[in-house]
Amino acid sequence: MKCSVATVLLMGGCSSAQKTFPRVDDAFENDMDVGHSSFDLEHPGQAVSEYEAAYKRALLRDDVSALHDAGFNLAVARLTLGRPDEALETVSRTRADLALRGVDVSSLVDLSVVEAAAQYRAGHYEDALRQAAAVADRSGVEPGLRERAAFLAGLSADTLGRPDVVARSLGVISGDPRAPVHEQADHKELASRLDLSNGQTEAAWNEAAGAADLRRGMLDYRGMTRALRLAARAAHAAGRTDLEAEFTTRAAQSEAQMPQVKAVSRDAPSDLPAR
Repeated sequence: MKCSVATVLLMGGCSSAQKTFPRVDDAFENDMDVGHSSFDLEHPGQAVSEYEAAYKRALLRDDVSALHDAGFNLAVARLTLGRPDEALETVSRTRADLALRGVDVSSLVDLSVVEAAAQYRAGHYEDALRQAAAVADRSGVEPGLRERAAFLAGLSADTLGRPDVVARSLGVISGDPRAPVHEQADHKELASRLDLSNGQTEAAWNEAAGAADLRRGMLDYRGMTRALRLAARAAHAAGRTDLEAEFTTRAAQSEAQMPQVKAVSRDAPSDLPAR
């Protein structure tokens, strides 16, 4: 069936028995798909532009599911780009727009995990710990989100000198060789931090070096350099200045390339499936 121009102008569209309802919003889907591709290719700046366009399209649609998905992805992309304050603003805006449409935003723990990651990256460690621990301690949370939250809680707690919380977070994360690689790396890193706080310096640098190796294999270079600097701290505490210099130099050389490679950070929950 053909539509006349007058029909489109006066009626706002045309119908056909061959078309299904509701129709797929191709513009929204395209913005999200290009955003995913850009993020996977480590171009978070382009991903931000695409997810922002998708978010505006979701507002046009007045679609709560689309708003949630686009808002989550936009916050993660901004965090990966090194803009934690913008990520926090995105989470706040997404929550407000969803609440306006009757959504219980307290149930959206994925946004809470992104917020905790942004708080950690911004240096707001108390806020990050509070937010992440609330998710890690909550029953019924998706295992992947709970693991991410526990890791962020452990990182924040270590920075605040709270080994008790690091130990509790470590109990949530599996170090089993059969566990996902990112979870094994998270376990080794928190174990290293706990060992270091307990004065077990040799175990600490071995665990940190192991975490760095795993993160390298994941192409997680920012997380790798964090683990190398942790290994340097442990080596310093052990009086091994030779190892301290080695780990510090390796970390510095990798970090010097960060502006070029725009490495995805494991501080952000970017390993989670895109919404």
